[in-house]
Amino acid sequence: MIKGIKSSKAVKEFVHLYKRTHSEQLAEEKRASRKKWHAEHPDYNTSYHRAYARKNKLTLHRDGKRVVVQVRKRWRPEWCELCKEWSNRLDYHHWDDENPSLGLWLCTRCHRFAEAMDRQDRELLMDRYLFLKSRVEGALRTP
Repeated sequence: MIKGIKSSKAVKEFVHLYKRTHSEQLAEEKRASRKKWHAEHPDYNTSYHRAYARKNKLTLHRDGKRVVVQVRKRWRPEWCELCKEWSNRLDYHHWDDENPSLGLWLCTRCHRFAEAMDRQDRELLMDRYLFLKSRVEGALRTP
């Protein structure tokens, strides 16, 4: 509490009056503080731009070479487009390297599923899974 002021309403009024009467001084202090912070963190803007570029570019591997492509991703929802569950971590799944703008926002579980479905050997993978599943179930049933 501020000396001599007892209620929270009075404190709010005091702060409001102080900000109004000292606005130029406060603005100058804020500018100086920002200038000092930017001087101490010169790589902040470059790291921000790198993070933005990382978010809006896609790294592909073509013919054994790494290629970075600018992507216009679709609007990011707050839920997985496949299972409709809310997730704070969504991955952008694209299926066409020539047109990476075509894609879906998927949760980690659905993204793994989509990657498996996009593989060339998905039938082989499914057959292997069913074989292993039946083997495990058979092993558990026999005494």
